[in-house]
Amino acid sequence: MGKIIVRSYTYANVYIDGRNRGKIKPGRRYSFEVRNGVHKVYLAYAWLSSPKVSVEVVNDESVAMTADNFKYYDVAALGLCVSFVFLMFAFYGGEYELASFFAMPIVLIFFYVLYLLTIGSNKCMQLYEQ
Repeated sequence: MGKIIVRSYTYANVYIDGRNRGKIKPGRRYSFEVRNGVHKVYLAYAWLSSPKVSVEVVNDESVAMTADNFKYYDVAALGLCVSFVFLMFAFYGGEYELASFFAMPIVLIFFYVLYLLTIGSNKCMQLYEQ
């Protein structure tokens, strides 16, 4: 039997061929025994997940993978908070011209974050072969 070794930079559940194989934590390496052949591997945590990655294990060897968060997820979350502040400013006070100047980029950031949290939720984590 071969192994799929996952080095983790995030909290997640590892799924191999549709079965939950366990939880991973940042800063650790995890090893999962699998049969030789092609396997579909992905991460999931709450409503977030990674795209499915196909890996091939041959001759009882190990395949190394890295698990990480979406590169700009923290920036997107910060953008959501900032967008709410500016939208509240636009609707409830302050200079209207200043608020309207920031309105369009803020709305775009808001919809991008909304996309990541809904239909783009399977792109919020990364899993790739080393």
